[in-house]
Amino acid sequence: MNKAHFPRFAILLLLLYVIQGAAAGEALAKPKPKSLTAAVWVELGSADGKEVVVEPDLKKLKAQRVTLEQLSTALLRRRFAVGEWTIQIKGKKIDLSHVAKLAVRELQAPPFTVKLRDGREVLITPDPKRIAHYVVTGRYFEEDVRKALAEYSAKDPGDIHVLSMIPVPGNVRGGHFTEAGTMTHFSVGEPLENFAKVEVKSKGITTK
Repeated sequence: MNKAHFPRFAILLLLLYVIQGAAAGEALAKPKPKSLTAAVWVELGSADGKEVVVEPDLKKLKAQRVTLEQLSTALLRRRFAVGEWTIQIKGKKIDLSHVAKLAVRELQAPPFTVKLRDGREVLITPDPKRIAHYVVTGRYFEEDVRKALAEYSAKDPGDIHVLSMIPVPGNVRGGHFTEAGTMTHFSVGEPLENFAKVEVKSKGITTK
């Protein structure tokens, strides 16, 4: 290589390195949007729970003038039949298969911890098969439990009722009631201990 051309070649390599580094930095600065989930109909009362994982394409979502937060809220209480992925957001019908990657999987409900109003902490280990009876996702169950434990106090948090006021087409294990003047049925709910292992941590001691 001509020595006179070497500095120019080195500068080009340096520029290429900087450009690649900037591109990598931009990719790191824009994390992949968190996957969302929605319940999938199997059969009411079935223990074989299913959910659909929704990985939205933010550009396609933006083109529909829908935010990630709006999609997340709409999916929380939504139930889908496999292959029928249309949802209505802000009065607009959107086919999720056009704006996101979809994958149906077994219902997942990982353990989570909740701090009670009295300072105690509770470790909740859900049983997905029991949650599946209500055709909801693990995400829905966790949010419902957190809300219930934040609103009500109980010596034994396992006694707190959860998964109530969920629209159901018929009876569920915990029973249901019919709204006056309509044919809409809602679940009564059941004690938390019916859906999960509940461990209360108090002053370093764990009780069940």
